[in-house]
Amino acid sequence: MFYPHSGSVNRRHFVAIAATVSLAGSTGLFDSAESSTLDLTVQNERAEPVSVQVVVADGEGTAYEDESDQIDSGVARAFQSRVGTEDRHEVTVSGEDWTGQLAWNATTCRLFDGQMRVTDELVAVAGECVVVAAAALSSRYQAITGHPTVFQSAPGVGW
Repeated sequence: MFYPHSGSVNRRHFVAIAATVSLAGSTGLFDSAESSTLDLTVQNERAEPVSVQVVVADGEGTAYEDESDQIDSGVARAFQSRVGTEDRHEVTVSGEDWTGQLAWNATTCRLFDGQMRVTDELVAVAGECVVVAAAALSSRYQAITGHPTVFQSAPGVGW
């Protein structure tokens, strides 16, 4: 029969710490991240090639990317753009008779994955934050446990 340990670390704290540490590497918690990244895929499902204009900008109007390309029928094209680490950013993809937009908050999202699918009838857009920023992860830890986040390294251990 299993009897839970009644030590000083309760299960909720252990799980929160384990989740925080396991995500820390992918969030850039121990890095000095200087940018947020957009990974964008534009899929042309029309019968003819489409010319696209991709513009990535922040809320202040600073353009990080302004690129045009032609995408053949049935082909997907990938775009990547590095932007600042704070506030709202958006990507606008436009063609001759269509426009699609996505936005994300670079303060809380270090890697944003966006997809746009262009058909004869519509432009479908979807996006998600793939890598959460360290500050957002830290506040989630604090919300779960009620304790402030303090990361310390043991002697001889570097992050």
